[in-house]
Amino acid sequence: MKKSSVLAVGGTLAVAVCLGAANSASAQVWKFGVLSDTQWVSADDGKSPESVPASMIQQIDKAFIAQGVKAVISVGDVVDVPTQASLATRALYSQDLYNAGIAFYPLRGNHESEMKNSGANFATLFPQIVNGGVNNETPAWDTPFYIENNLFVTGSEPYSETIAELTADFNTGVPPATPGGAAFQFGGNFYYPPQNCPLQGVPNYPGVTAGNGLTYSFDNANVRFVLLDQFVDSDLGGNTSSLASQQPWISAVLSDPARPLHAFVFSHKQLLGGNHKDNLFGANVVSQDPGDGAGMSQSAINAMSSSQKATLLAKQQAEDAFITALHNNNVHYLITGHDHHHVDSIVQSPLNPAATVHEIISQSDSSKFYTPGTPYSPNEISISEDLYQVGYYIYTVDGPRVTVDYYAVPANTTGTFATTPVLTGNWEKALTLGYSLNGQEFQVAQGNPYTTITDNTTKAIANAGAYGENGFVGTSAAIVNGVNGSALKTHDGRKLTKVVDTGWAPAIENTTLSDIFTLWGLTDLAAVQTDTIAVSVSFNTGPYSIAQLQGGICLGSRDVRTGQWINTVDGNIVGGHKNFVYGPYNASYGLGTWGIDQVAGTAWAVVNGNNRDFAVIPTPTTPLPWDFNGDGAVNTTDLTVLQKAISTHSTNPIYDLNGDGKVDASDARWLSLHFTNVGGK
Repeated sequence: MKKSSVLAVGGTLAVAVCLGAANSASAQVWKFGVLSDTQWVSADDGKSPESVPASMIQQIDKAFIAQGVKAVISVGDVVDVPTQASLATRALYSQDLYNAGIAFYPLRGNHESEMKNSGANFATLFPQIVNGGVNNETPAWDTPFYIENNLFVTGSEPYSETIAELTADFNTGVPPATPGGAAFQFGGNFYYPPQNCPLQGVPNYPGVTAGNGLTYSFDNANVRFVLLDQFVDSDLGGNTSSLASQQPWISAVLSDPARPLHAFVFSHKQLLGGNHKDNLFGANVVSQDPGDGAGMSQSAINAMSSSQKATLLAKQQAEDAFITALHNNNVHYLITGHDHHHVDSIVQSPLNPAATVHEIISQSDSSKFYTPGTPYSPNEISISEDLYQVGYYIYTVDGPRVTVDYYAVPANTTGTFATTPVLTGNWEKALTLGYSLNGQEFQVAQGNPYTTITDNTTKAIANAGAYGENGFVGTSAAIVNGVNGSALKTHDGRKLTKVVDTGWAPAIENTTLSDIFTLWGLTDLAAVQTDTIAVSVSFNTGPYSIAQLQGGICLGSRDVRTGQWINTVDGNIVGGHKNFVYGPYNASYGLGTWGIDQVAGTAWAVVNGNNRDFAVIPTPTTPLPWDFNGDGAVNTTDLTVLQKAISTHSTNPIYDLNGDGKVDASDARWLSLHFTNVGGK
């Protein structure tokens, strides 16, 4: 059934029509990808024409295709030097996605905004932005022939190619994909603000006004995407911001009662950056300003002029209105770029610390990298940081649950590189994070216990209809022991905080005896295990005999690679001993101990593996997914099987134990950490 929503915008009414079932709740699992800052700053190496890292883009798009994403969002700075030729070149290297039926939705960054009329050029090259989501309709001037013969001016920019160089790139270096397939639509309910629309005179563009920039929103399944463009054309450095004037539209889009469950907000610039202190709302007011004016010394404040103080206050008020709108409307992630490194943090409003949002600064896909520097705001709670990598992100949406996987390859430089790296085959999953609309979030400082983490399915059951789920049986869960033992810090020495999110999925008939409890955020960056913790999940012990409870039922977890349910202690990193206890958990029990507390009605286990989903299950009798010979033990015999697969360059996913997309020595290391007995005996 088609729906429509009436959004109040700046005192006017705008009707947004939902196409198909774009606003309907859906438990269908689907994915979208995010990449950032596709810039090439060195001389063309034969694979990077017109300041565009074409080969890197092709390799990242290959990963997106292999991961099965439905759409890719690019959060700005799609080129380094903005010209008609460079923008057209970037559009040319989106064709691999279109040919695979994957939608592509980019934002301008500050680099694009430096070019006069970049908004009109941008929307012409990526017409899906303005035509209601119809992809694979790139205009004819996005072709090698047209770029070489019509859009190219020799020597017009420091990174421009000669026609011969461009021809060599397109024909031998990094040939772009030949356009194929029909045009296709992704998403619906496309909606544009009355401010910040740059495309005067462009046919069929809704809501054209005299403003500049390019902001839009659309829906797909159970997600609303909101992409914010703060820029004007010909703005060197991109420090002019129109975000404050867009706030009524932003608030209306997010508070729309017909909105899908999830909303993700995207921008090029961040709220609080590591290297850059300019942000979504303009330049920092003075050099001591980290972006939100917080943490400045009294002497620095006293040295500000009255006009600077007024500018800072106006900026803080705009930031507060923005963060509050995201916070009040269940926007968990603001996804940005600009800083050329990965950061996950919680940003608090400078005027109201209770209003917060997770800010994910997306890792660079550029040839240049930035190092964080002072000043920093006390309104930022740092969760993870990763510098000097090339990376991309996969966001998996599963009903009310969202899981984010960050993949990276080391750049092997702290500045710039001049030769395109080999990314394919070298990606490593560096981090997984996530949240659920039916769960909670907990902050655990270093050295503090995880025992504050407790949840139940009351919220999940109350909202099951909205989330399109049913079958909850009623479950509670908790971490009953364990301490945040991480010692990781940011580049400048600030301690990282573990932010642990919980979520719920209904019990699976004939598989689980409880609802499914999910935990995100327990692993450090690049870690293969968590701290040693004790997890407890409730279930109804009434139907089971004592004999069944004494080893026939366990706390299980779902293997993240195969989806197979296992006794959760079988996923532990080697170091403990597998031991069953019939009775309550005791803090003296070591890693590998698991048990059933009939009186409390719980299954519990002491674990350190990186599985996320927990539920009470019948104790499995089938071999583990990594018990390759099926003899009931994981040992050196299985390692021999895996080593043969590695030596023969197998691509069989059964051997990709760490889930990074390849079969190599890292899988052998993973297996050795999961031997049934120490030493693989």
